[in-house]
Amino acid sequence: MASQPILDDEMNETGQEVENSPLHIRDIIAAESVTDLLDDTQLANIGQRCLTDLEIDENSRKDWLVSYRKWLDTAMQVAKSKTTPWPGAANVIVPILTTASIQFHARAYPAIVDNAQLVKVKALGPQNEDKSARADRISDHMAWQLTEDMPSWEEETDRLLLMLPIIGCVFRKTWFDPVERRNVSEMVSAEDFVVNYWAKSLKDTPRYSQILRFYPHQVKERITAGLWRDIGTVLPSDDRRNESSDDDGLIVFIEQHCRIDLDDDGYPEPYVVTFHKDTGQVVRVSVCFEEEDVVLSDDGDKGAVVRIERSQYFSKYGFLPSPDGSFYDMGFGMLLEHPGAVINATINQLLDAGALANSQGGFIGSGVNIKGGALKMTMGKWNRVDVTGGTLRENLVPFQLPGPNPTLFELLGFMVDMAKGITSVQDVMTGGEDTQTAPVGTTLARIEQGMKVFSAIYKRIHRAFKTDLRMLFKLNRYHMDEQVYFNLNDVPGEIMAADYREDDLDVSPMSDPTAVTDLQKMSRIDFLMATFRGDPNVDQVELDRRAMEAAGTQDIEALLKPKGPDQDPAFLMAQADMANKRDETVASIRLKDAQAAAQLVMAAKAAAEMGSANDANFFIIQARELAGDSGEYGNEQTHGPGSVSDVEGAPADEGVSGISEPAPGEPDGGMGVGPIASAGGPDGGVPVPADGGVGL
Repeated sequence: MASQPILDDEMNETGQEVENSPLHIRDIIAAESVTDLLDDTQLANIGQRCLTDLEIDENSRKDWLVSYRKWLDTAMQVAKSKTTPWPGAANVIVPILTTASIQFHARAYPAIVDNAQLVKVKALGPQNEDKSARADRISDHMAWQLTEDMPSWEEETDRLLLMLPIIGCVFRKTWFDPVERRNVSEMVSAEDFVVNYWAKSLKDTPRYSQILRFYPHQVKERITAGLWRDIGTVLPSDDRRNESSDDDGLIVFIEQHCRIDLDDDGYPEPYVVTFHKDTGQVVRVSVCFEEEDVVLSDDGDKGAVVRIERSQYFSKYGFLPSPDGSFYDMGFGMLLEHPGAVINATINQLLDAGALANSQGGFIGSGVNIKGGALKMTMGKWNRVDVTGGTLRENLVPFQLPGPNPTLFELLGFMVDMAKGITSVQDVMTGGEDTQTAPVGTTLARIEQGMKVFSAIYKRIHRAFKTDLRMLFKLNRYHMDEQVYFNLNDVPGEIMAADYREDDLDVSPMSDPTAVTDLQKMSRIDFLMATFRGDPNVDQVELDRRAMEAAGTQDIEALLKPKGPDQDPAFLMAQADMANKRDETVASIRLKDAQAAAQLVMAAKAAAEMGSANDANFFIIQARELAGDSGEYGNEQTHGPGSVSDVEGAPADEGVSGISEPAPGEPDGGMGVGPIASAGGPDGGVPVPADGGVGL
C-alpha cells in the first residue's frame, strides 16, 4: 500500500491552501514529544495509516494464528466437545507436547539462569586496569539489575522458556518505562507481536506492532503524567479476555514501530506510534532513534540523511527456523501436530473399542415375551420369560465385539516412539530408563546424542539473551542516574553513568551454550583437572575456580586463598639452583656411605675367615647402620632385621643393595657366612656381589 502524505496542505478561512513547513530532523530529535509538533489532522492521518498497516500484517499471518491457538490448546490439554462416533465417546489428549515442553524448560531454565552472576563483560582493544575494573563494575551492576532491580525479569524468563518450545517463537521487550522511572523487561507472546508473516528480520522490516492491554485507570495514569494525548472516553475493547458487562475491562492499544517521513525529505524516519485499536486515534508519537544513529552525507550539517538506524527494544527468541523462510519459527506444536493427532485418534479408538466390548448389547427375537417394566437380575434367582419359538438362547443374539485391536496398540507404540524421537524426550534423557545395567560409555553417548538438538537451540537462546543485554547496556547509557549504589551477593557496589558511555566493552551472558547439563560441565572440568593439574604454565587457582563453578559451589572467593604477588624469575632460578646443589650433596654423602659399608662387609668377611664371629657381627651391624643412613637421604627406610633397603650411589650400580644367597662354590661371586649364622648372627650369611654392592 502506498503511504499517504502526512504533512498535507491545509485550507485557510478564504479557502486557499496554506503550505505546512516541514519539520527538521534536529527539531524532531530535540522535542520532548513529537505528538506536540503535529496537529489533529496529521495525527489522524498517521493513525489511519498505522491501522491499515496493522490489518495488512494481521491478514498475512491469519492461518498461522489459527494453528497457534491450536498448539496452545493441545499443550494445555484443552479437550473440545466430541460427538463422534457417539456423544460422550473417548476424548483423551496424550500429553506428548506438554511433556516435551516441560522437559525442555527444565533443562533450559537453570542453564540460562545459572547463578547470580548472569552477565560477563569483556574489555575490547588494549587492556588496562581502568578498563578491566570498569568491566567488572558493569558486570556486577547489570547482574544486580536483572535479579533485583527488575524483579519481573526472572519470572518473565521462566514463562518465556516454557512457551518457546510449544510455539517456536517468543519475544522479549526491554525498555525504559517513564511511568515507573526504571528499565523494564517483559515477555511478549507471538500472538501479541504482529509482523508481516514474510518479514525477513526485525532490523529490516519497515514495521512491527505490539498489542497492549491496559485497564482504564492505567490509561488515566499515562494521560495525567503527560505521556499520552487525551482522546476522550474509550470503552473496553471487544477482546476475548473481557466480559461483555465489565466496565473495568481491558482497553486494547497498538504500539507500532514504523517509518514516517515527517521532515519531508523523502526518507522515512523511525518512530513509535501508539494508537487505540478500535478507533485509530493516536495517543503518542515518539522518536525511535538517537542523534548518533543518524548518518548524513558528506555535506556537513546541511547534508542529506543517508540512513537512520532504528533503536531496538525487542529481541526474538527462536526455537527452530521455519523452512519456508517465514518470520515465525517452528516449535514442538507444529512438529507434533499431525503425529499427535494420530496418537490421540488411536488411543481414543482403543478406548471406544473397550467400552463397546464391555457394554454387552445385542438382538432379541420377536418371540421372546418379557413382561413390561425393568428386568432386574438378582444373584441366585431365575426370571421367567415366555418363548414361543425355539429356546431363549436361540432368540438372544449378542453383538460380536472383539475389543481393542492389537494392531492399533502396536501402531500407538510406534507413533509415541516417533514423537519422542522428534522431541528428544527419550527415557534416558528424562531419567526413566534403567541405566544401571548399561555400560557407562553407552549411557553417556546416548545423553550426548540426545542433547545435540537442544544444544543448537540453546545457542539461539544465548544469542537472543546477548541482544537483550546490549539493549539494557544502551538504556543504562541514556537513562541511568549519575551514581548508583547496589548490593550483589551481600557485596556493596557502586557504578557511575560514565561507565556506560564508552563502546570499548562487549557484554554477553555468563551461561555457556555448549555445556548445558551438569554432566557436560563436570566432564570438561575432569578433563582440565586430569590434564593441567600441576602444570606450571596453567594458573592452578583459576583451575580450581572453574571446577567450583562447574560444581555449583557458592561463595567461591571465600574458599580460595588470596593470590600472592608474582615472584621474581631470578629468585625462582636461584631457588632451583639451590635445590640442585642440595641434591648433589645428598648423592655424594650416599655414595661415601655405600663405599664405607662395602669396606665393613669386606672386614666382616676377613673376620669370619679368622673365626672371629663377634667381630664379624660387629662389622655387619656397622655396615647396616651406614646403609640405613644412606637410605635416609633418599627418604628410604630399612625393612627390619636381616635386610637393608637399596642405597643408590651417584653412579650406576654403586649403591648398597640386597644380595641373594650365592650358589655353593661360586668363585668370588659372594661369600657365604655360615659360621656367623652358627654363631648367632641375624642373617644366614653376608654375600658380597661382584658389582660392589653389599647385601645384608
